[in-house]
Amino acid sequence: MNKLFFIAGGMWLGAGLMYLLDPDRGKRRRDMIRNKATDVMEQAGDALENIEKKGSAMHKQAREFVADTRNAISKTVAS
Repeated sequence: MNKLFFIAGGMWLGAGLMYLLDPDRGKRRRDMIRNKATDVMEQAGDALENIEKKGSAMHKQAREFVADTRNAISKTVAS
């Protein structure tokens, strides 16, 4: 069974290399893959930046909530 997977994997690898290294259309295909990979990386970077901004805003809100709660408790205890 392992031999079968090894042979099938080799066939897929060979087909992929033929697809990308084709003398007629290989450059266009490689360029297209590179452009798509670049787009995905930019989208991932934007998504991480948005997550960081939201996390920072949530952290600020949590700190304000804790400060407000402490103030309310200290006012109640002082009364």
